[in-house]
Amino acid sequence: MTDPNNPSGPSHDQPYIPPAPPAPSYSAGAGAPGQSPYTTPYGSGPAGVPDKKPLSITSMALGIASTALSFLLVLWFLSIPLGIAAIVLAVLGKRKERNAKGFWLTGLITGIVGIALSLLIVILGAIAIAAFQSNPEFSTVNP
Repeated sequence: MTDPNNPSGPSHDQPYIPPAPPAPSYSAGAGAPGQSPYTTPYGSGPAGVPDKKPLSITSMALGIASTALSFLLVLWFLSIPLGIAAIVLAVLGKRKERNAKGFWLTGLITGIVGIALSLLIVILGAIAIAAFQSNPEFSTVNP
């Protein structure tokens, strides 16, 4: 077999490399005539839109804020309304946003923990004040 590009015969210096196969032809598919064949065949729609979970995410954020504020002695009183709001939004999120279980469950748990910690701080503070007032050693008036 002789190479049509090399009329003098086959060359033993280089190995024979077969020609590359032709590139496949792609049709435009179901798109409109004149459209680029490289556009998305599925079109645009709700597939790329993320799920909206506003109740559950807000519940989680309020629950975390409630728990964090319960540790601050200056702002502990804000923890109770934030915890209540987190619990209410978590219950609403459970009913309306079933696919956001992690968010509303976190909001529910952290809201309960925030309220419990704030109430614990109030109870311990009341006990401490009562103990200091009943103990004569801590009295501010010295006889």
